[in-house]
Amino acid sequence: MKKSLALAAALLALGAALDYRAVAADIVCEGHQLLPTPRPASSCMDVKPLTFPSPDGLLTAVVLPVDPSLNATPDMESLVEVRASDGHTLA
Repeated sequence: MKKSLALAAALLALGAALDYRAVAADIVCEGHQLLPTPRPASSCMDVKPLTFPSPDGLLTAVVLPVDPSLNATPDMESLVEVRASDGHTLA
């Protein structure tokens, strides 16, 4: 009896994990768009900032997503920092 309960619990846990993967695959983290339903609060945690060096290499623009709403992709609104080649933020 205990083994069958443990097996049932393991199967339920596996089913929940597979359902989560299916849901996670549907989460949109880029594309500058509003979403039909809010995304989970812990979604899109691996969104990386983008960097754009100037042609002369003296400045770098760093684009950071600010994630204002769960009803939009995190790249919907961004903070742009301009940094000198030594890393100091200029603007």
